[in-house]
Amino acid sequence: MQDGFLTDRRKELEESFFHRLEVKQLEKMQQEQQKADRRQALKNASGIADPALLDKLLELEISPQTLAALTLTPLIEVAWADGKMEDKERTAILAAAEDQGVQKQSAASELLQAWLNHRPGPELMQTWQDYIQQLGKQMSAEEFTGLKLAVLHRARAVAEAAGGFLGLGNKVSKEEEQVLQKLEKAFTN
Repeated sequence: MQDGFLTDRRKELEESFFHRLEVKQLEKMQQEQQKADRRQALKNASGIADPALLDKLLELEISPQTLAALTLTPLIEVAWADGKMEDKERTAILAAAEDQGVQKQSAASELLQAWLNHRPGPELMQTWQDYIQQLGKQMSAEEFTGLKLAVLHRARAVAEAAGGFLGLGNKVSKEEEQVLQKLEKAFTN
């Protein structure tokens, strides 16, 4: 009788162990599938085919819904160049976001607000540069030049928004000028 009890108990423990193992494997497979689905959705929205860049975007919590905010990265970088976000810079960035169709109360708007309140890490700028390089491969030279001019124009407008003293003097700080040069360099292949 003791042997039957132990055999039954052993079977229960084995079944429980393998059930937990199966649940963990199933959860892992579901997580991998969700990541693949998010990667595919981002690929479709952005046109980016590079898996490493797509993974970087996902790590930064960039989704198809927040992709518009990523395109505002140059403006964020310029505004934070001197270590602080000026009210006029914030206003200029929010106006640019509205022009790009970033809706208030959207995921992109929430991400942008986070970047306005807390300076993002350098990995955001690196990911934006990788993104621009991928776009350059997919666009004609004329389209890419047009994009470059538009980005640099908006970034300079943010840099000039809070610059100068009483409207006089150089409106762009040395730090902001360095970021503007870095942005321009990102468009060279």
